[in-house]
Amino acid sequence: MRDPPLCRLRELQDGTYSINDLADFHEAMDVEEEYRRRYEEKAPK
Repeated sequence: MRDPPLCRLRELQDGTYSINDLADFHEAMDVEEEYRRRYEEKAPK
């Protein structure tokens, strides 16, 4: 879960965002998580 969310269910239902937009949101979250993982891997402990 993301806080704040990138979109709400009602925005998908009312057509504000499409299913393709939702896929883009998921891809962006995957990229963000990968950058976070790489940063934590390289950060001094």
